[in-house]
Amino acid sequence: MDQNENQPVIEKCPFCSEKIAPGMTKCTHCGEEFGAHSIKPGLSKEVAQIIPDLQPAWHFAVLSAATLGLYEIYWFYRNWRQLGAYKELDILPGWRTAGLFIPIYGQYLAYDLFRNIRDLAKALGVDKSYSPGLILFGWLTLIALWFLPHPLWFFGLLSVWPLVAVHKVLNSYWQKTQPGLAEKLEFAREEKFLLLLGGILLFFVFSRVFVLE
Repeated sequence: MDQNENQPVIEKCPFCSEKIAPGMTKCTHCGEEFGAHSIKPGLSKEVAQIIPDLQPAWHFAVLSAATLGLYEIYWFYRNWRQLGAYKELDILPGWRTAGLFIPIYGQYLAYDLFRNIRDLAKALGVDKSYSPGLILFGWLTLIALWFLPHPLWFFGLLSVWPLVAVHKVLNSYWQKTQPGLAEKLEFAREEKFLLLLGGILLFFVFSRVFVLE
């Protein structure tokens, strides 16, 4: 029996969700490349589409800075969605993301995600770790800097820094569970569009600040 028979067949691009012909390794719509190396054998087609190639930590940091930290909210949603699908957890990523805005409960949800990622990674022998409590404290502290007067609020851009530590551990976890999974070398089409909008937003914010001064 061909060992590839158990590999899930990709019928939609993991990046743009457009339909593609079975067996293709490059999307004819968005141009992204993918392949069997980026899918864990035995995964359903739905889960395989939810977990694409790894996002480099610096991609995450740049997207966060370009959106003044808003991308971090999507980061939480994406990780709940991916881990929920992969571990077959009975969670609703959208509701959990909305819960981040509820005082105390939101902090608990963030801490719970940090702790789960650490524990999953440690169980597989990932040689990286962190303290979920310290990550949460650092993230919340840096977020608070957004409320400081100009120009001190610029330090709020560092709010992504604690999350980058979690992101690196999570990438190591995915590499353990899906051997051969590679990091994306380029931004996806949607990410490039987001960077463009983020650049316009940053230009408007900085221009307004200096004009007011």
